[in-house]
Amino acid sequence: MEVHSKWYDGIVKEINLHKDILSKKDAKKYKLDLLLRVAKRADSFSSECGQCQMFQPDITTLTQNLG
Repeated sequence: MEVHSKWYDGIVKEINLHKDILSKKDAKKYKLDLLLRVAKRADSFSSECGQCQMFQPDITTLTQNLG
């Protein structure tokens, strides 16, 4: 089982909430699956990568602005 940060868990909850609300067409339009993959990758490398740490607030803003 993979261990993720609280930040990533919050992003997953937010994106899944939007996936439940939006139609499949809109979820595809907003590329929610891609956003989730990018968030997972940024989370997995954030301990070693400063750029990944800088992407996290941007990803958070994107997920908050979906609704």
